[in-house]
Amino acid sequence: LREALDTIILNGIVANITTEQLEHLNSIIEPFGEEWTPEIIGEYWLADQAFHNTLMEFSNNSLAKKVNDTFQVLNRTYRGGLVRHPGESLKEHRALLAALKAKDVKTARKIAIEHISKGREILEGTVEKLLSLGVDPAKLPVQDVPQKVFSA
Repeated sequence: LREALDTIILNGIVANITTEQLEHLNSIIEPFGEEWTPEIIGEYWLADQAFHNTLMEFSNNSLAKKVNDTFQVLNRTYRGGLVRHPGESLKEHRALLAALKAKDVKTARKIAIEHISKGREILEGTVEKLLSLGVDPAKLPVQDVPQKVFSA
């Protein structure tokens, strides 16, 4: 559902995104570099949410907003925290910005789908590990599901 949502958002945003909107998106992720302390990871977690929510706002796509409101796709995505190292997703966000700036919808969609797929693969691996330990992740509250710990 998240892949479909991002595709809908990008289809509507690429042709009409303004320089000001690109600058705003860049300002959300620009402060982050190569250093990843626990504090910076926490700040990036919030910036990551802001980045994706801002894309939604800029799309002005009523279908995307209705899907997100109905299923709380973006909110549910962030509930458990980051599942990938922020440095990886930061590179993907920057590549997405470059594709948006170039008005390249095909590349933007490809980057977004790969971005979401990598996170899904990690979550699927976590589920498999829990099941192999005899733990049913469906019975765990979200806050109890083990998250990947990033080294600073």
